[in-house]
Amino acid sequence: MVSVRQSTLPMLFISHGAAAEALAEDPFIDALHQVGRSIPTPAAIVVISGHWWEPGPSQLTASLKPPTIHDFSGYPPPFYRLRYPAPGDPALAARIAALLEAGGEAAGIEPERGLDHGAWIPLRALYPNADIPVLQLSIPAGRDPRQLARIGRLLEPLRGQGVLLIGSGGSAHNLFLRRREKEVPPMAWAEQFDRWLADRLLAADSEAILDFQRRAPHAALAVPTPDHFDPLFYILGAMAPGERVSRLYEGIFYGCLSNQTFLFEPPPSAR
Repeated sequence: MVSVRQSTLPMLFISHGAAAEALAEDPFIDALHQVGRSIPTPAAIVVISGHWWEPGPSQLTASLKPPTIHDFSGYPPPFYRLRYPAPGDPALAARIAALLEAGGEAAGIEPERGLDHGAWIPLRALYPNADIPVLQLSIPAGRDPRQLARIGRLLEPLRGQGVLLIGSGGSAHNLFLRRREKEVPPMAWAEQFDRWLADRLLAADSEAILDFQRRAPHAALAVPTPDHFDPLFYILGAMAPGERVSRLYEGIFYGCLSNQTFLFEPPPSAR
């Protein structure tokens, strides 16, 4: 496996859906398989997951061998036997913490925390060999979209150093109204929100998305809690002028859990 260290890497925003995707064989997982094979192989991966959303400053995992966190309940035993044994990179974690501190954003190191399912489930599909170093960056709870986008801007130089940035959360993601069956018709409001977000991303209209609570249809239903939508703001902040956005997957399971996923590619001059 050859790592790309000098070109500017793309980014991903993945609506990772339910934990059941860990053992699923469906078009969403197939789409992640395909993108993992098609984009340049990163030297390292940084995941901003909606499952590490907590008060305080930004935190970075810094374990040499980050454990697999099974932060879900009610699933059969095979789910809890799954592991994603990717290495960590403490030196990179320290570099990123310094980068954030230099930009005025407090940052700390978590030497023992592992990878939550918002990271390892999509990574199992993207890079099944688990041979690329992975870090997670926490989301400081309570920040507004523009503050999170500012942290994303501080991370942008990493793209030119072979680091793949992944925001892992959800577009329409309402666990309170989730249906028990996976293959049920999507709720109309979830479809409308997903369509609005896709239209705005494909038009590179970051301003509208940053103001989604006022502008998006059914925002309160689609995003009843901010944790899963917040990772997108990091990706918006790290976008380059002229970035090409494409939708890799479109679909809603359980009635209102979106799996729509987007690829952000730098303009040709930056590649």
